[in-house]
Amino acid sequence: LKGFHALQAYRIAHWLWQQNRQALAIYLQNQISVTFGVDIHPAARIGHGIMLDHATGIVIGETAVVENDVSILQSVT
Repeated sequence: LKGFHALQAYRIAHWLWQQNRQALAIYLQNQISVTFGVDIHPAARIGHGIMLDHATGIVIGETAVVENDVSILQSVT
């Protein structure tokens, strides 16, 4: 459930990033990182059907592109 919540919060941060509200997007991303232990940069592009299994220690950087229907396990960068 933690991975699902982290992804939903990322999607909001990503939308903010695209709306030129980078400061708010980075703030939200920081809160996601502290709360869920998942660090997904708001500029990263993530498709649909993503599953963050045991979502702890996952880092997805600014230039990352994650395609559709991908499972990511814990401690992955």
